[in-house]
Amino acid sequence: MLDAPPREREWVSWTMVGVWILLIYVTIPLARRIQYIVTETIGRAAFGWFVVGAVSLAVLLAIGHLHLRKERISRRPLLWLILVCGTFFFWTYELRGAPEESMHFVEYGVLGLLMFRAMTHRSRDSLVYVSAALAGGLVGTLDETIQWLTPGRLWDYRDLWINFSAGALAQLALWRGIRPPYIHGPAERLSVLRITSLASVQLVVLGLSLSNTPARVEWYAERIPGLQFLKSNESVMAEYGYKHIDPEIGVFYSRLTIKDLMSQDSGRFREAADALNAYSREPQAKEFLKIYTAAGDPFLHEARVHIYRRDKYRRVAPRHVDDPPLYTFHKNVAHRENQILEKHFRRTLESSVLWMDREYAEDLATYETDEKYVSPVSKHLLTRWSETDYWTGIAIALLVLLVVRIYYGRRLT
Repeated sequence: MLDAPPREREWVSWTMVGVWILLIYVTIPLARRIQYIVTETIGRAAFGWFVVGAVSLAVLLAIGHLHLRKERISRRPLLWLILVCGTFFFWTYELRGAPEESMHFVEYGVLGLLMFRAMTHRSRDSLVYVSAALAGGLVGTLDETIQWLTPGRLWDYRDLWINFSAGALAQLALWRGIRPPYIHGPAERLSVLRITSLASVQLVVLGLSLSNTPARVEWYAERIPGLQFLKSNESVMAEYGYKHIDPEIGVFYSRLTIKDLMSQDSGRFREAADALNAYSREPQAKEFLKIYTAAGDPFLHEARVHIYRRDKYRRVAPRHVDDPPLYTFHKNVAHRENQILEKHFRRTLESSVLWMDREYAEDLATYETDEKYVSPVSKHLLTRWSETDYWTGIAIALLVLLVVRIYYGRRLT
């Protein structure tokens, strides 16, 4: 299969690619149901073991393929195949907390092989591996976009990386492990054009996702018919904010600067307290967050999420009284979240019914640990670079690709 160019017609190879992509996309709305069935019947860990088995089988088949060439198998291809296999195993282990995510390795590993076959109808130089990897990454980005549009599914930049990496590792196994003999020779013009086109499209799509903030989603969802459902979409593509390091508490994230938090807390605490009082019960938190959205009122939105997390861990702590480390953990979380609230949302909280009783707050403080606390509230915020920084980098990369395309497009035949 891999020792000679594909014998089927080109449209057949691309049809196989299309069918596999369709299967990946069709499973998106069914994924949670499939996860539930597998978890209830044979256990959630089965996903990880399936990936381990599939990768092991693929490597054994690759070694068998090398053996059938009737030539002495050198150590180098075997080492590369083992390296790829070990990388898949390691990443699968790293995802043991959510083993269903490792299924992306199988999906995009197979897609990588199919992409390679389809592209070799016209490209026979080593750049075909790069083209196939980039094409797989683009399919993976669209995968995440469909998930963002699907209720109950989330956009995740980590999954973008997983999708691309799975396809890239498949290309690495082909390039350095199996080494199809018909792939050789200098770079071809078509390969350069493919790579620059695919990379450019991927960069633009990534840039658009980095600009698809909740405020923009809310803006176009109100104006474009049929997109109103996006206003209540829990999944967020990109949202910018700040990482605040408080020596007394730890780390927390916010869409507002410390100065803005103080300003809003002192300037609108009565109005904010009234809003919190109207939805003070824990079951009302979800309804509150739909009214006071992150885009529309980040101050109140974040305050309510911190309150919810504080009260949840305070409420659950007694269930673990027989497990001292877990009991202390829950108490400490409640304490740290209350510290964030009392320091950065103080006047609002004092004026509401959600201000914590002093005696109870002092009791929580006795469970304070030395471990650095990082609040997960709004942790998804992009804090390292601004939207302008990202687009500046993308613009530079696009310019470089354009220069490469023009230079090599003219030079190569």
